[in-house]
Amino acid sequence: MVRRLSGAQGRIDGVGPSMADRTPVSGERGGNMLFKCRWCLKEEDVPVTQEQYDSWSAGRTSGGAYIQDALPFLTPEQRELILTQTCGRCFDETFGDPDDADV
Repeated sequence: MVRRLSGAQGRIDGVGPSMADRTPVSGERGGNMLFKCRWCLKEEDVPVTQEQYDSWSAGRTSGGAYIQDALPFLTPEQRELILTQTCGRCFDETFGDPDDADV
C-alpha cells in the first residue's frame, strides 16, 4: 500500500520524497544546515554546508555518488534525515532497531 502525505509531513509516493521535499528547512547556519523530520517535525542541525549539499544533490540526480560516499563525515542517522526526512528515533520506531532483531 502506498501512503500519500502532504503538508508539514512531506510526502510519500512509494519512491521517496521529491528533491523539493529534501530541501533544508532553512539555509546554512554557521556551517550547518537545518533539516526537519517529516514525522515528528523535529528540526536538527546537520554539519553540512550548502555547497556540500548542493554538490551531492546535483550528482544524485545524474546517478552520481551515494550519500555515504559524498558525505562520509555524517552519521547514518544524519544521512537518513537528509535522504528521507526521517530522524533516527522515527526510523527506529517505524522499522525497528536492527541490533534488537532476532537472527
